[in-house]
Amino acid sequence: MTVLAAEEDFIWLDSLQAELGKKKITLKEMDIYPEKGIEQGIIKVLSEELDSLCAEGVPTVLLMSWQYLKTAGGSWQTGLEQICSGCPAPVVLLSERRQVKRELAGFEAGIADYVTKQDDIRIVAARLQSVLMRYASGQRAADGEDVLFEQATYTVWIQGQKQELSHLEYAVFECLYKNKDTVLKRQFIFREIWGEKPVKDMRVVDTVVKRLRKKIEKTQYVIQSKYKLGYILTKE
Repeated sequence: MTVLAAEEDFIWLDSLQAELGKKKITLKEMDIYPEKGIEQGIIKVLSEELDSLCAEGVPTVLLMSWQYLKTAGGSWQTGLEQICSGCPAPVVLLSERRQVKRELAGFEAGIADYVTKQDDIRIVAARLQSVLMRYASGQRAADGEDVLFEQATYTVWIQGQKQELSHLEYAVFECLYKNKDTVLKRQFIFREIWGEKPVKDMRVVDTVVKRLRKKIEKTQYVIQSKYKLGYILTKE
C-alpha cells in the first residue's frame, strides 16, 4: 500500500513516514510544481505515479496539501474537484489546522477524508490506512447480477454500459446497490463511506448523489429521494 504525498513540510512527512512504516505502508513524496498550475502538476503526477500503481493493483491514496491548492491561485475547491474527479485513487486533503468550512468544502469536492498537521501523527496514519483498506478490494460482481464493480479504476459496468465514477460516487453507488430497494438514511450512507467521522452538514451526501444520478440516468437504475428519510436505489 502506498501514500503519495503532495506536501513540502519534510519534517512532518518524516514523522508520518515513520508511523506509516509501522503499518507497512510506503510514503512517496511528489513534486507538483504549483507555479505551473496545480491541475497540470497533478496530471503529470497521475501519468507518472498513480496510473502505474493503480494499474499494478497497488492500493494507493493521494495526500493533497491544501497549501498547494492555494498556491496555484484561483478557486482551490474547483481545482480539488478536478483532481478528485480525474484521480484514479482516493484523495485525502491535508490542512494546517482544522476548519469546518474547509473540511465541508473538501468533502463536497470529493475527498475521501480530511486530516490536519495539528492531529496526532498516529491518527493521521490510521486515517490514511483506513482509506487504503476501504479502497483495496478488487473487481467483483455478485452471481446473477447485472452490475460489475472494478474497484481499482472506480468503474461500474451496468447492464454492459461502462460508467466511470469518482471514488466517492463509486462508494455511494456500491452502498446503495448492496441495499437496493431499501431506503437508506443520509446518516447511514455517510457512516458507510466516511466512518464515524463527525461532520455537521450531511449535504455532502446529497452532492455526491446528485452527480451520481446524472451518470447513471441512461441505465435502468434510479436513485429516488424519500422526503425526510433518505435515498433508495431501484431498477425500472
